[in-house]
Amino acid sequence: MTRWRPEHNLVIGPDQAHPFAVSGYVAKGQPAVFTVDSIAAGRYVIWCSVPNHANNGMVGTLTVTP
Repeated sequence: MTRWRPEHNLVIGPDQAHPFAVSGYVAKGQPAVFTVDSIAAGRYVIWCSVPNHANNGMVGTLTVTP
Protein backbone atom coordinates (compact mmCIF):
# COMPACT_ATOMS: atom_id res chain seq x y z
CA MET A 1 0.00 0.00 0.00
CA THR A 2 1.37 3.43 -0.99
CA ARG A 3 1.33 6.20 1.60
CA TRP A 4 -0.26 9.44 0.44
CA ARG A 5 2.04 12.48 0.64
CA PRO A 6 0.74 16.05 0.72
CA GLU A 7 4.08 17.27 -0.64
CA HIS A 8 5.68 17.29 -4.06
CA ASN A 9 9.25 17.16 -5.32
CA LEU A 10 11.07 17.74 -8.59
CA VAL A 11 13.25 15.18 -10.34
CA ILE A 12 15.39 15.86 -13.43
CA GLY A 13 16.83 13.30 -15.83
CA PRO A 14 17.18 12.36 -19.49
CA ASP A 15 14.15 10.11 -18.85
CA GLN A 16 12.20 8.89 -15.83
CA ALA A 17 14.36 5.76 -15.56
CA HIS A 18 17.57 7.80 -15.10
CA PRO A 19 17.18 10.66 -12.61
CA PHE A 20 20.29 12.67 -11.78
CA ALA A 21 18.90 15.41 -9.53
CA VAL A 22 16.13 15.25 -6.92
CA SER A 23 14.80 18.12 -4.83
CA GLY A 24 13.51 17.89 -1.31
CA TYR A 25 9.78 17.75 -0.65
CA VAL A 26 7.78 20.97 -0.78
CA ALA A 27 4.31 21.48 0.68
CA LYS A 28 1.53 22.21 -1.80
CA GLY A 29 1.41 25.91 -2.69
CA GLN A 30 4.76 26.74 -1.11
CA PRO A 31 7.65 28.24 -3.11
CA ALA A 32 11.04 26.55 -3.30
CA VAL A 33 14.39 27.01 -5.02
CA PHE A 34 16.04 23.95 -6.56
CA THR A 35 19.58 24.56 -7.82
CA VAL A 36 21.41 22.07 -10.04
CA ASP A 37 25.04 22.88 -10.79
CA SER A 38 26.86 21.85 -13.96
CA ILE A 39 23.87 20.71 -16.00
CA ALA A 40 24.74 20.35 -19.70
CA ALA A 41 22.72 22.07 -22.40
CA GLY A 42 19.90 19.86 -23.69
CA ARG A 43 16.35 18.69 -23.07
CA TYR A 44 15.45 16.89 -19.88
CA VAL A 45 12.35 15.34 -18.38
CA ILE A 46 11.14 16.81 -15.08
CA TRP A 47 8.60 15.08 -12.86
CA CYS A 48 7.27 14.60 -9.35
CA SER A 49 8.39 11.25 -7.94
CA VAL A 50 5.64 10.98 -5.35
CA PRO A 51 3.78 7.75 -6.24
CA ASN A 52 1.19 8.24 -9.02
CA HIS A 53 1.94 11.96 -9.47
CA ALA A 54 3.88 11.56 -12.75
CA ASN A 55 1.25 9.09 -13.98
CA ASN A 56 -1.37 11.76 -13.31
CA GLY A 57 0.36 14.46 -15.33
CA MET A 58 3.05 15.93 -13.10
CA VAL A 59 5.65 15.66 -15.90
CA GLY A 60 7.26 18.34 -18.04
CA THR A 61 10.26 19.26 -20.12
CA LEU A 62 13.25 21.38 -19.09
CA THR A 63 15.36 22.91 -21.85
CA VAL A 64 18.82 24.13 -20.83
CA THR A 65 20.57 26.46 -23.27
CA PRO A 66 24.28 27.28 -23.30
